[in-house]
Amino acid sequence: MGADLYIKKLHIRGNNNRYGAKAYFRDSYNMSNVLWTLNLSWWKDVLPLLDEDQELKGENLRSLRERIVGAQQRRPTAKELRENHVLVSKTSENSIAKWHDHYVMKRKELMDFLDRAIENGSSIICSL
Repeated sequence: MGADLYIKKLHIRGNNNRYGAKAYFRDSYNMSNVLWTLNLSWWKDVLPLLDEDQELKGENLRSLRERIVGAQQRRPTAKELRENHVLVSKTSENSIAKWHDHYVMKRKELMDFLDRAIENGSSIICSL
């Protein structure tokens, strides 16, 4: 389970269009979730911004973008991750450094996604 977001103007359901992954963003509801590292929540902070069609648009879209830009991203400790059943090792893909890299990259991907929607004058369809 997770937050599934689609740029409305670029995404065609059931069709692998030329935008592919660029029209879609997913943030899982687990410890890989980027919003919690920004002290934000899909339910508490994003859901109230959606319209009756579950779309994020206009000023609300720009507002969310600015909140993400202004948020201090925290880096969870290895202990915190382990306490939440995440495999953390000293080396390998599960090292704490790799987890921190993941959160930084996921934030960048989310920012790029929001910017793409804004640049295209599109709303974002949200399945939270």
